[in-house]
Amino acid sequence: MSGLIRRRAVASALAAASAALLTACDEDGLFLGRGASRPVGITKFEQLGPQPVRILRSGRCTLFLSSTAGDPKPGLGWANGTGASPSTYAGLLTRIASFGVQVTAANSPQAGDGTDLSDCIDQLASGGFNVQDRFCAAGHSQGGSGAVNASRINERVVCTIAVQPDNRFTARSDGRDMVGPALVLCGSDDRLAPCGASRSRANGSGLFNQANVPVTQLSVKGATHTGVGSPTGNGGLYAALVAAYTQAVLYADPDARAALFGPSPAAASDSRVESVRSKGF
Repeated sequence: MSGLIRRRAVASALAAASAALLTACDEDGLFLGRGASRPVGITKFEQLGPQPVRILRSGRCTLFLSSTAGDPKPGLGWANGTGASPSTYAGLLTRIASFGVQVTAANSPQAGDGTDLSDCIDQLASGGFNVQDRFCAAGHSQGGSGAVNASRINERVVCTIAVQPDNRFTARSDGRDMVGPALVLCGSDDRLAPCGASRSRANGSGLFNQANVPVTQLSVKGATHTGVGSPTGNGGLYAALVAAYTQAVLYADPDARAALFGPSPAAASDSRVESVRSKGF
């Protein structure tokens, strides 16, 4: 049995076991955020972490590296939105790296098929940068689909993060290809790649509904696709959410796990979050 087939079999078995523990609920039920609470598992990642970050370009990839000293660190691969570059997301990617994750971002402005992201993951993993063979695949818009597709083709990927993913116009992806745990992030005011109705097969909601691994879908209140509250620039709330999720998966951070994992994640109480739903936990 090949490594990829074996990994899929293990992931499917884990998802089935987790599903048996999920409390019965309507698939479309939303955990609505109330009050002004802000879970520590999110707020602790709203500023830069303790490690300095250096940025360097390496072939078709841009690296955001924390210290290469000490034990090998886990990694994250990033795919850009259509026409964008790693510099568009420098705030978000620097935030992730500052908490001890080695980040590689594909320079391609057309990264929807996942191959550029997968190649960058392989380059970082084999390039002497003190990185483990454990990566999250993440991306925005077309790159959100790119992250899903990279998860399908690269055995180093252990989690998938799709930020305002587009799988209707600029790329194609299927939620059944996500490696989990997985996170789907939406903007409540996103008009370019809206997550759509909960039963839709398109974009974020489609990925969530198709997923057969533990998955959380979260909508950021008031966020547009590339402007107000978007993952561009300093990354907004998305930077904290992606950094938290990588820590939850790659470092088993208990606060981050409480905020973003399980059938009732604490992120639902955050006043900046419009809705959260999850399945498979």
